[in-house]
Amino acid sequence: MSHTLGIIRYRSISQKHPRWSRIQVFGNARTNLQAQPVNEPTEGTAMRSFIPKARDGFQASAPVRSARGQELRPRDGGSVRPDRRPTRLRDNPWVRAVARWLSEMGVRPNHVSVFSTVVSAASAACLVLVPTSAPLTRTLLYVSAAAGIPVRGLCNLCDGLMAVEGGLRTRLGPLYNDFPDRISDTLLLAAAGYSLQLPWGRELGWAAALLATMTAYVRTLGGCAGAPQPYCGPMDKTGRMALLAFACVAASIESGLGLPERAMTAALWCMVIGCGVTIIRRLSRIVANLRTG
Repeated sequence: MSHTLGIIRYRSISQKHPRWSRIQVFGNARTNLQAQPVNEPTEGTAMRSFIPKARDGFQASAPVRSARGQELRPRDGGSVRPDRRPTRLRDNPWVRAVARWLSEMGVRPNHVSVFSTVVSAASAACLVLVPTSAPLTRTLLYVSAAAGIPVRGLCNLCDGLMAVEGGLRTRLGPLYNDFPDRISDTLLLAAAGYSLQLPWGRELGWAAALLATMTAYVRTLGGCAGAPQPYCGPMDKTGRMALLAFACVAASIESGLGLPERAMTAALWCMVIGCGVTIIRRLSRIVANLRTG
């Protein structure tokens, strides 16, 4: 051969489950994109081998497969990974422990995605009841709404870990992964507007909900057009939920001290402006990638 093949060393991550493995490439290895059949593990095997760890501490992810169930590998000898939102919380040990525990209990990623919507609906109900409640009750409602937001975020992390690293992906997984998030965003942000005792509070909440949905639409549109999905902010999903949780806590303090409740109003205005900036940034990245791609 005219070129020198590098040395490809195969290291098995688990002797019990050879499906979890990775390939290390040294030198100028040139390998063609090819489909390598891999036996699909049983349901119990997928749960027992959830998120194995290599010797160097990196977490292995389940291989990406074609429609015929064959594993696809790129030219550089690495692995094909789905387009995912970059976040450091996914590597948090306790988050991975929760995902592993849910998998071992027989819970599936789609169940977790639906449950995140249920939690968001409960938080939204608390916010809607704020204007008609007594001051002490309003404080408790704000705290309850704030408590549900990180639970929703934990569900969003666990369903992805269980599906990708845990090998529990299904054909309907992308729908369950994205559509419940749009429902949750709409419920929470619209309810935040209903919690305001202002004549235009509801309109402000619905504007934030609409623009939040538009940020996700633009991201998905870029992926459909052939560009990498942009997850940039400043008002991505994580930023929106963090801001809303902070606003709920601040509003509970304002209500408890008898102060004018301005935190939620300020948060929704920041969200409206931030979502507009996010849409523009994502569109510009999509256009740049399509022109250079």
